[in-house]
Amino acid sequence: MTQLPGFPCPAFLPPDSQGLQIQRAHIVGHSLGGAVAQAIASDHSDRVGRLVVYASWAGPDAYFARVMRMRRDMLLGLGIETFLRTGPIGIYPPDWIAQHDADFERSMEASVASFPGTDKMVRRMDACLAHDRRATLPHIAAATLVLGLQDDMSTPAHCSQELAATIPNARLSLLPYGGHNAHLVVPDQIVSTMLNFLSVGGGIQ
Repeated sequence: MTQLPGFPCPAFLPPDSQGLQIQRAHIVGHSLGGAVAQAIASDHSDRVGRLVVYASWAGPDAYFARVMRMRRDMLLGLGIETFLRTGPIGIYPPDWIAQHDADFERSMEASVASFPGTDKMVRRMDACLAHDRRATLPHIAAATLVLGLQDDMSTPAHCSQELAATIPNARLSLLPYGGHNAHLVVPDQIVSTMLNFLSVGGGIQ
């Protein structure tokens, strides 16, 4: 059982992984998913083969708290559409936003329609602020790849550096370009870096 910050219900990792007979698994987590991956690997170290923590953070610092509170205040003060329209800023590289502006505009209607709701989004941001695994990261036994981006303005490179310094068997890979959602900007680089690590005997490029 792993308690997720900001949510009343714990997350369960059942003995047979929901009947699939998987005793150990590699885990990949991005952003808040990376926070969940840290919790699972800390609390169930015997169940995790290899771990990839991508564009995530060990716990909040002053910069991260400012980012989360700014986004929360924007949502509560200016509404969903403004929140979504400004969302790409700090998530994607500036030049990539400029090149894909028309795509963002075309997707606005669908983004508004699929928005989970203000209350749920605020809870998600509060969960991000509540996540702090600094005390339990040393319990992670799995070989770990901490993957970050040097131009990530949401979870900056220093967040990845802290994770890699705190997890005992961690390797740090900082890619130069891609922003927080680099898997959408430079997908081939992200996938190849992860697969090189997750493959048996693979190294990090």
